[in-house]
Amino acid sequence: MLSTHLRKTIFISASISSLALLATSCAAASGGTSGGKSVTSGGKSVKVGIYVPLTGAQAPLGIDMRDGTALAVEQFGEIGGKPVTWMAADTQGNAAVALSMAQKMVQTDGVNLLVGGTNSSETLALAAQAKRLDVPIIAINSQAVSVTGASCSRYVFRTNPNDAMTAAANAILLKSDPDLANKSWDVVVHDNVWGRSNAAAFEALPGIKIDSTIIRPVGTTDWSTALTELKGNDKAGIYAALLVGADLPRFINQTRAFGITRTILPPLGMPDSMLAELGAKSVGLRTGGLFGSWMLADKNPAMKQFVEAFVTKYDRVPSPMAIQAYQGTWWALKGLKDSPSLNSSDVIKSLEATRVDGILGAFGVRAKDHQGEIGMYAAEVVKLDKKTYGATYAWKVTTTVPWDKLAAATPSDQCKM
Repeated sequence: MLSTHLRKTIFISASISSLALLATSCAAASGGTSGGKSVTSGGKSVKVGIYVPLTGAQAPLGIDMRDGTALAVEQFGEIGGKPVTWMAADTQGNAAVALSMAQKMVQTDGVNLLVGGTNSSETLALAAQAKRLDVPIIAINSQAVSVTGASCSRYVFRTNPNDAMTAAANAILLKSDPDLANKSWDVVVHDNVWGRSNAAAFEALPGIKIDSTIIRPVGTTDWSTALTELKGNDKAGIYAALLVGADLPRFINQTRAFGITRTILPPLGMPDSMLAELGAKSVGLRTGGLFGSWMLADKNPAMKQFVEAFVTKYDRVPSPMAIQAYQGTWWALKGLKDSPSLNSSDVIKSLEATRVDGILGAFGVRAKDHQGEIGMYAAEVVKLDKKTYGATYAWKVTTTVPWDKLAAATPSDQCKM
């Protein structure tokens, strides 16, 4: 299966013929990469470079993002009479490696667009060198506010919600649910850019009561000391802003094994593959900041077509991160297609004006800071009555939180492009 092969490969390229939008199946043919000059490439194709971890703790996230991006590329068709191709680079979840991989894809392989950013440090590393890279960078999973705030760049566009938006969405969830509204919270976070940023945004919510904040390194395998602190405070909830690689399911497994049955709220949810891994232990997880759910297919024909195409190609349901990657990439390709040239300045202007009706609804970016104007979803993990697309556990959306309720959380004047 393609996804199994790509787990072992650092650089991959795929050639794509023109396919109909949201076709129910498509196949990528692996092939070599050709050289070229970044955005002014006169090559035979328009190239998308995907920077995500394909190995290491964050690989499940990176693989989902790669697959969502690749499917969008493969279905999009031609741009300026040229096919669109993609290649992926393994960042290993490391900012320095991400920058090195991006430089190679731009300077050697001639990509016209960079898409990825499993964590904010990867995207911030690219943003610091964006002018030298001289290609638009589409961040599809970077949450730190600074990406489109204090560290913004005219080259960087974010299609996913940021930490401030996530905090606002979770605040709406807490206010709307009497059980959650009356809880105090123990905050458990990773000691990295995203963990600290997300915790700060949550702890700053008006009226929130924080009992404790527990910070641990990424890759923590033994949570017993933290769980000793958490045991006994049964009426409080646990806000778990942990990287959704191996770490978050490991924490949940150990929490339940420790006899702690408290409500756990991962602010962004987690990939569906991890729900399958956790099984019954995932039931009842709550989040106010889900990017999307394949279960929206019940009421959204475009989402249904996408889910069926994804399941056909990859033999699994798309995670919220794969959904976000697909929509963000489709929007970016539309911007490339509408641009008068592949010169970076032209593409940037085109992206600032581009809007699409995507699988998550109408989407565009705010021109002043390049933050995607996108909503979020409150959801709860449920066990399905019967397997659907091979899934037994899934995120059931309870509330849609539109962009206009989140925009104020991330003022555009933080960005000084």
